[in-house]
Amino acid sequence: MDVPLSPSLPVAKSRRGPFLLVVAIFAVVLYWWWPGLAGAGDPDTDPDVLVIANGAIADAREVVSRRLREEGFTVGWDTPRGAWCDLRGEIDALNLNPSKAVVIFLDPLTSASNCDLGDELLAQRILYQLQVRFGARVLVVTGLDAQTDPVVNHLERAGATIVNPSSLLGESGLSDEHLGCLWWDDCLIDASGVGYVIVRDENGLTMAGQQRVARAIVAGVQ
Repeated sequence: MDVPLSPSLPVAKSRRGPFLLVVAIFAVVLYWWWPGLAGAGDPDTDPDVLVIANGAIADAREVVSRRLREEGFTVGWDTPRGAWCDLRGEIDALNLNPSKAVVIFLDPLTSASNCDLGDELLAQRILYQLQVRFGARVLVVTGLDAQTDPVVNHLERAGATIVNPSSLLGESGLSDEHLGCLWWDDCLIDASGVGYVIVRDENGLTMAGQQRVARAIVAGVQ
């Protein structure tokens, strides 16, 4: 005996397709925004990311902050006076509690140790202090110019994560150098129709340079 098909079955099947599409779109949106929805802290007290920086990174504060926020992270800032030895006291005085990462950059032209501790011991104590004080990953930015910082080298050996965007910035010390475009760059076009960016000028990092550094920092945080 043949059982007649229910006329409601095709209708139910046809409705399932749009429903699954809506669910898939919702899942993609939720995945994209999840960092900002789950545990994003108050930037004034409990940011996801704390940036302790002066020099070129402090100058790029707006660009770095925007890029972190685009990935769903709240961000707090502190501008240290300059030397690694002074940083220890400044860390103790901070009223910020980052949950995910601490990003540090001290201008190597002014960061030379001015205390009795050697560079290696100083780096170890700074890293230990940061880890105990905040319990977050520690990232140290370097490679913005040719100047080397021995404390940074020791921080890396002690276990800090190094963010080095030098490969994105061309030859150190050169200004107005033409570098090939990357997919996110706002490119200029030369006489041959080839796109390029300038990451440094006489004032330091340009907007294009700051954007490249900001993306390197975000990649390290993620």
